[in-house]
Amino acid sequence: MAQRGAAPRASTLGLGDVRILVPTRSDVEALADRLRFHGIPTADDGATLRFADPWNTRLAVSPETEG
Repeated sequence: MAQRGAAPRASTLGLGDVRILVPTRSDVEALADRLRFHGIPTADDGATLRFADPWNTRLAVSPETEG
């Protein structure tokens, strides 16, 4: 998403969420736990986990399957 030494991305670029699919909801929950452990704010509506990386790229992680 970003190169080493890159500055935060300006929100005016108009890029939307980067969507990432993981195998199951359990994988989304494991990621959410790791992000919280590291103090990264998240939003989870039960279907998609959303957060921003250090360069302010918005990421949306969802499961491919239920479970």
